Amino acid sequence: MKVCINWEHCSLTPRKRSFNQTFFEYEFNYDVATRSKGHLERHGVDTPGQRT
Repeated sequence: MKVCINWEHCSLTPRKRSFNQTFFEYEFNYDVATRSKGHLERHGVDTPGQRT
């Protein structure tokens, strides 16, 4: 099985912040994507095409 996780936005995407301006969407997306990738790979799932 293969799963591709795409977190889309990067630091150059404008106005993607939390309501109180404490963190950017790309930071949250990257954190969730990397945690998910690690979990999936520990269970034998291939996660191709990821940025590192």
